[in-house]
Amino acid sequence: MRNRIIAAAVGLAIVLPILRAGGAWVIALVAFVVGVGMDEWAGMVAGEGPGSAARGRRARILLIPAGVGAFLWASVAAAGSPVPPEALLLLIVGLGFLVPMFAEPDVKRAGDEAVKNVAGLIYIPLLLATLIPIRAREDGLWMVAFLLAATWLGDTGAYFAGRFFGR
Repeated sequence: MRNRIIAAAVGLAIVLPILRAGGAWVIALVAFVVGVGMDEWAGMVAGEGPGSAARGRRARILLIPAGVGAFLWASVAAAGSPVPPEALLLLIVGLGFLVPMFAEPDVKRAGDEAVKNVAGLIYIPLLLATLIPIRAREDGLWMVAFLLAATWLGDTGAYFAGRFFGR
């Protein structure tokens, strides 16, 4: 528990000043979070069993740069760029499906991996990209702070509920 409190304090000391500064600092912070999230997703995509280490490496090589790129592209598109969102969606689906189909010899596993890749490339970067226009609003700092507080309180409540009422 002590380690969790220390990690939260250090995280707040880093995150809150960046959120207050806004602009490119927030974009860099969220891009970093997307990269970490894509790494975690890649570990889940890899699964367990024979060949999981190779699948994990392949997923990380694809998902981390593609996820950060998708986030940056979506952030620019949200700011009014002429980049069509259909192009981003086509890139995500293309990369997510094609890489496992050519790299994984087991067709059933390749299809499963491809669907998980596309789901991760849509779920993590595109949802986190919504933080950028929210923060850019006049009251955006308070809105993002509220979102983070609600998420942290929900996670903390779930943690304690699991500790006290779990098996």
